[in-house]
Amino acid sequence: MVTRSKLNNESTRDYARGEIRRLQWKQGTGIKFELALKKAKWVDDFLDEALNWLSEIHATFFEERTLMDVQNLTGEKIREILRNDKPKIIELVKIYNIIDPDQLQYKVWTDGFLDMIDTVTHGITRQLPGLHSRIPSEPTVLIPFSQFLDLFRDPHKSLLIPVQQVFKRVCCFVSSFRAILEEKHSRETTNFVLEALNDVGELIEKSRFTNLLQRYLWRLQDLYDGGGLGFTVELFFLALKPLLSSSSSQESQSTIYIGTFRTITSDWAKYKHSIGTQKILLDAITSRRGILREFRYPLYITEEFLDLLGNVLHEQKGTHIDAAVEELNNNIPWHDPIDSYYPDAFWKRVLDVVSRSRTAVPAPPFS
Repeated sequence: MVTRSKLNNESTRDYARGEIRRLQWKQGTGIKFELALKKAKWVDDFLDEALNWLSEIHATFFEERTLMDVQNLTGEKIREILRNDKPKIIELVKIYNIIDPDQLQYKVWTDGFLDMIDTVTHGITRQLPGLHSRIPSEPTVLIPFSQFLDLFRDPHKSLLIPVQQVFKRVCCFVSSFRAILEEKHSRETTNFVLEALNDVGELIEKSRFTNLLQRYLWRLQDLYDGGGLGFTVELFFLALKPLLSSSSSQESQSTIYIGTFRTITSDWAKYKHSIGTQKILLDAITSRRGILREFRYPLYITEEFLDLLGNVLHEQKGTHIDAAVEELNNNIPWHDPIDSYYPDAFWKRVLDVVSRSRTAVPAPPFS
């Protein structure tokens, strides 16, 4: 509750305004969300392309082989595979030359963002899951590979991920491949690179980094004109997860959790117009990497969330809502073992809440 009130102030809005202006590369006058979004999507699309090329190189090695099989290949066979994949490696180089993490203005300065959040909340947020794990923004400071893999496995460990760090790590494979081709790596180092490629390739398919920069922009927009409503809801669920995991009396705490959620979202009517807020809330449940998709929260709190989502989306329109409906229709969660956390009735209500918002018909309560 304290966090929400601290985030909803002029200082936070000023910071968000400045960051949005930077992400639109200072083109035009004032705040132009669509321009900033266009720039963010441009970067995200290149990151997706880079990950796709890396995934294809991974498939060449591992589609019909285990890690042990690959590491037992002769050095010449490994170089032969890489030579055959040279066109894909060249594409990675092209992307790196276009999206230079050390030069372009799209850098996400999460250090500054988190410092600002720490300041306005007097350090409260530093204790919250998803914000206490800090990823260096400066691209010259390369994060350890183990930490990079953790971002794939659980992106919510660090809610704000500098996109330049992801680019740097992905493109590090280019220099490693080149060193292998030029026989500059020892066999031990080559095996480490192949193991790293195997780890990353298996995780890429989970789409952990979809819309990475756009998600950052949503949070800025939410802080700018949404009163931090969406961002606070994210923090609420991140903070609730460890409590539910360790508590032996979840039901006895339900009144407290529900009361807290209702308090921090009580002014939703003032901010339902914020596109950033709407996108954060939709992403939490419709995206494969959404906060509510990777942990089973009690139905008493997910019902509260769906009530909020329905209220915020009521009579709202937009391509983001249409896309959410399409995502739910095309990837029916109740037929996916990954999403077996919730019963079928829950997912049917999710689709109902999001779909009905466009026709201004209130969604029925969960039963």
